[in-house]
Amino acid sequence: MEIDNYNYVLAGSKDLNAAIAEYNRLKFQNDIDQYLMSHLFNSRDFSFIKDGFNVLDTGFGAGCFTEHILDSSECKDISITAVDMLEPLMKYALTQMEQKRASCINPIVDNFLSLEKVEDESQDLAVTRYTFQHVPFQIDEYLTALKKKLKPEGKLFIIDGDNISTNIQTDDRVFNKQVVDISYGLDSFHPQSCPFIHEKLLDCGFDIIETRHHLSVFKDMKDKVLEHKVWQMRFNKLKPLITSILGSEIACENYIRDFLAAILIKNKMYYMNQFGFLAKK
Repeated sequence: MEIDNYNYVLAGSKDLNAAIAEYNRLKFQNDIDQYLMSHLFNSRDFSFIKDGFNVLDTGFGAGCFTEHILDSSECKDISITAVDMLEPLMKYALTQMEQKRASCINPIVDNFLSLEKVEDESQDLAVTRYTFQHVPFQIDEYLTALKKKLKPEGKLFIIDGDNISTNIQTDDRVFNKQVVDISYGLDSFHPQSCPFIHEKLLDCGFDIIETRHHLSVFKDMKDKVLEHKVWQMRFNKLKPLITSILGSEIACENYIRDFLAAILIKNKMYYMNQFGFLAKK
């Protein structure tokens, strides 16, 4: 997969305005309780990090995983290699960080499926969040590249999962079918990536130290309102893709209207599964 041909489903690779909008969405989502990384990885998990360690963050995005590491570790001398295909998004994220933090980050625009610009066996820890769901049929290629960059005994921390589109349903059967068609019909996205991740980690020769699960539930209206806003921000980017699946702009607008309305239905409960994989080379 060439960088120029990569079609990230939620942000353009060259459009700065799209990158800023995606940064804002990622940061907003990251601060919602149901999405907190601390549900899966806390400071104890990063206690093995020492000054001088090299950390690789692939699919850097808004830098949320990197900031979580820096918040969780007491070390002052960590070198972080940030890899993303979306240069405007990565550059903008760095401008929003404290200068002291940004100075320890080496940004690299590279295909994270190959990581050709990262030195082999140079990283003590590799982390990634919600990237495998965008390359569900190239997970083995991605893991092979990560393994190649880790030092012997190097660790890999992964966060991935589904979202409420896997279980949002109403009494409208046509809408319910559209949910399935769109969830499994988008390029560069798969709602059920975690079974693949577990399988491919073992196939690629990683030792799985631990698999963690966090169930995020949306049943209180205050939580639904926040999730409603997250999906509004997503749909701003997804309209052309949804239109291509449903066949018309009117069908797309109706679907988005029905989806957003479904989130706020009184007494409805939706959920999202998130998994944390701790593995070792």
